[in-house]
Amino acid sequence: MLHPRTGLALLPLAIVAIVAGSGRAQTVNDGSIGIYFDPEGTICQGTIPPGPTGSTVYVLAKLAGLSAGGIAAAEFRFTGVPASWEVFPVANPAHLTQGNPFLDGVVSGFECESKTPTVLLYTVLVLAHSEETNVQFQIEQRNPPANPSFPCPHVNLCDAPAYTDVCVEGLPCFVNATTPRKCGDPLAVSPVSWSGLKSVFR
Repeated sequence: MLHPRTGLALLPLAIVAIVAGSGRAQTVNDGSIGIYFDPEGTICQGTIPPGPTGSTVYVLAKLAGLSAGGIAAAEFRFTGVPASWEVFPVANPAHLTQGNPFLDGVVSGFECESKTPTVLLYTVLVLAHSEETNVQFQIEQRNPPANPSFPCPHVNLCDAPAYTDVCVEGLPCFVNATTPRKCGDPLAVSPVSWSGLKSVFR
């Protein structure tokens, strides 16, 4: 059965159960989902000039803290693309993925990824049809989140059958920036919103 909006095959019920995992956990640094110009996840600032060739960026989950032992699912949304640009996303072929990262977001389920601290979630070809400066690609929560208790980008741990949900940082990518930017800078979160999010896990 195909998803009515994206045309993608709907995830098996078992995968949906993983993404909507029952566990709840969070610490300060339990990993991240970020956008990079290299598949190793070391370059978060670069240029995308107008033209037919395009540039490739990578959506990567980096494991740390609670997620360091491995993850079995991820949920996020990719924002910040200028209206005049085109994007062509390709999910990791080893993952079962539902949704569109540039619309409501995606949920992905997969066999436990634990052999590497960096997990490829998406490869995205970006075509710029106009000159834009100070573009910031961002990773945000899916809209709406599969689990309302987790309004954040998040992953699920490899602790079957719980598949514990863990909020992770959404790390941006800086495109055509006019001033140098530092990799690993998390998205700004207002104190009120962050306090409200932390209260969910108490």
